[in-house]
Amino acid sequence: MDEVKSTKSATDAMSFEFMDAETHELIDLLPFRTIYQLQKYFQHYDQAARENVKIIVTDMNYTYPKLVGQIFPNAIVVIDPFHLVNALNRAFNKTRVRLMKALATSSREYHALKRYWKLLLTPANHLNYEAFRKWTNFPYPATATDVVDALLGIDPELKQTYDVMNQLRENIKTRDWPNYNQAFHHL
Repeated sequence: MDEVKSTKSATDAMSFEFMDAETHELIDLLPFRTIYQLQKYFQHYDQAARENVKIIVTDMNYTYPKLVGQIFPNAIVVIDPFHLVNALNRAFNKTRVRLMKALATSSREYHALKRYWKLLLTPANHLNYEAFRKWTNFPYPATATDVVDALLGIDPELKQTYDVMNQLRENIKTRDWPNYNQAFHHL
């Protein structure tokens, strides 16, 4: 289950799509996404078919678990990995922006955090630790890893958030759900 941008023929800005999670085959694309309309639509399927649905993979839209509970009584809701990683990135950026607001806008740290935010979102294991180059706001040649380490050295909360974000993203990538849950619950 997910929302997609509607075409001109739809009445709403967003439409609702659902697919078979195993085959990735599109089952239907609906020109609406309100819970009332979705309930009405899914109730056209017989009760036995709806009870046979075991897993619903979706984003973090708060209405879908309610819909699943009412229409698919035996299904569990699983949030898809893309939306989990997206939420982790947003949480990290909130921490970074909060730190930036506490810094003087004329400071080197502020400008570096503003300039290299994408580098901070790069998975730690994808950072280049060999190639030295000149970086704006850094008076010496450094690797991407050096720049990230310097930025994380500005604030302990930023470093902790970065470490947790990278640990959770790695757990998602490797589908290591026990360690994901352990890291998530130790926040």
